[in-house]
Amino acid sequence: MRRSFILAAASFALVLILVLIAVVWTQPQGRGMNLRAQLHTGNMASLSELPGELRLVYFGYLNCPDVCLVASQSIGSALKNLSALDPEARAQTTNVFVTLDPSDDIIKGDYNELGGYMEQRYDGQGYAMRPKDRTDAERMAAAFDIRFVYTPNEFFPQGYQVDHSSRIFLTDKRGKVLAWYGDRTPGRIIASEAMRYFQALN
Repeated sequence: MRRSFILAAASFALVLILVLIAVVWTQPQGRGMNLRAQLHTGNMASLSELPGELRLVYFGYLNCPDVCLVASQSIGSALKNLSALDPEARAQTTNVFVTLDPSDDIIKGDYNELGGYMEQRYDGQGYAMRPKDRTDAERMAAAFDIRFVYTPNEFFPQGYQVDHSSRIFLTDKRGKVLAWYGDRTPGRIIASEAMRYFQALN
């Protein structure tokens, strides 16, 4: 009897801990902002001018060798899961990739590749945003509490790499952070949250 009580209490404590972790995990990180920058299409636009009611926002860079690829898999999975859960919510969710290396990703002619990167990595849809310079990138990233630094690395074509925070943000259409996720978060979790927020808007 005592053993059963201890097991039940331990199970309850474990569930409580997991719930608390989930609550803290998805609490808004940074307030966000209505980002405005040049899109990979060449046009200038704000988040609020893009299609849909929700945004999945990620800060990275084109030559990122690791965390950006992991995050893109989570985002792509989230969008595919959302399509299955609620096609309307998927149609109203736009993913946005914000480069933290605007000079290299743009000036050296790689920016056209971002369009292909978006199609390849993010379920065939989405937008890439380019801040006008590093100062603008810092301003935009700070609104989402994203930290990044340029570190010399001779093995990279540009001679440096960008070490950065890696978080996926679920925002409203004006960039207000609703929830954030680690880059290894299963897509089904992000999709469920996005569906819940979309349904709350309607």
